[in-house]
Amino acid sequence: MSGYFTYNGVSTATYGIYVTGDATYNIVNRNLDLQSVVGRSGDVVVDGGNYPNVEITYHCGLEDPEGINETLEEFAAALMTASGYRKLVDTYHPGVYRLGVVINPIKVTPYRPHGGLQHRAASFDVVLNCKPQKYLDSGDEIVTLQSSGSIHNPTAYPASPILTINGKGTLTVAGQQITINDDCPENEVTVECELMDAYGGTQLLNKYVTLPLSDITLAAGDNSIQLGSGI
Repeated sequence: MSGYFTYNGVSTATYGIYVTGDATYNIVNRNLDLQSVVGRSGDVVVDGGNYPNVEITYHCGLEDPEGINETLEEFAAALMTASGYRKLVDTYHPGVYRLGVVINPIKVTPYRPHGGLQHRAASFDVVLNCKPQKYLDSGDEIVTLQSSGSIHNPTAYPASPILTINGKGTLTVAGQQITINDDCPENEVTVECELMDAYGGTQLLNKYVTLPLSDITLAAGDNSIQLGSGI
């Protein structure tokens, strides 16, 4: 049974394209710089504290008794018109998704499996440059706290939450404080901790929110959430 991938809402299954996922399991290493110091044995390790992007390749095939040209054109147009990072899911990595962007021209190898002039089969690769994270589907589920409590990070990696805060006051997340100022025009503020941006609807609210200088992340395991007065 062949697999499929869905990128930016476009599924290969819709176009009858079958996919193999043997080149989708790459794992990137931490961003490290090894520097040699004159007169000292052993390299100095400079840890960048981050991970580079990873390339994911899908080997694709298509058979169409009416010919492959129209199907390929429609599929390529659906992929190539997306800009920036887009959601990527596939059958080989259940329960998670990536954010990626298509980076390769689709070079098609056509076939005539039954002879004749019309090409009715083809193979090609789709290569995506993806953020290093695998995002959990369960991580998109909303966790609501009416009082102080905790949030659990089931992975071994730090996680950057998206917080929606009702009210005005101070919230403490894993030891880091977020303060919604009294003059904030919105009573509901969303803070994207990965970007360190605060907004309400489409309005940027950074000037009404005091954020810590260091990133707000959830460590592996349970993380304390303290709701201050007014939150």
